[in-house]
Amino acid sequence: MKMFYSLVAILLVVTSLTACGTGGNFYTKDDIMNKTGWTNCSEREFTFGKNIKCDNYWYAGTRNTNYDYLDFYVFDSETDAQKALNYIKEDWFIKIDFEDDDSARGYLAAVCDGSLDTYVHRIGNVIITAEISAYSEWASSPDGPAPQPYVNDDLIDVINNF
Repeated sequence: MKMFYSLVAILLVVTSLTACGTGGNFYTKDDIMNKTGWTNCSEREFTFGKNIKCDNYWYAGTRNTNYDYLDFYVFDSETDAQKALNYIKEDWFIKIDFEDDDSARGYLAAVCDGSLDTYVHRIGNVIITAEISAYSEWASSPDGPAPQPYVNDDLIDVINNF
């Protein structure tokens, strides 16, 4: 009988230890705030497709660092994040230039008079997105100069090293 109670105690300890650790792949709003150094962010509830719900966070101030250009979508589970990533790959892009199990880069669909080159990456229960480049077809005024493209390839490294 002592052996049985010892085995139960060991199982309870092991189970509680594994429940405490997430392997570094489960993120919360606080984790994002700490890692990015943000003191303020905007947030909203967001739904991918018909029923994949998450919380969306983005920087709410003047952009000073590359983290300030990122959007974070935090899901309840890694499975939901993967489902949302699959949805993004099928629904958001008009053309995908790069794709693997956890990432995609390409041009967004339904962008009028311009092109948005966007990178999307899943880490655990989080999807991080960034506009890598933006090209507009319109000048700021009819007599104005052609618009300059926005390009920030460094954002890909920032996301991959999050």
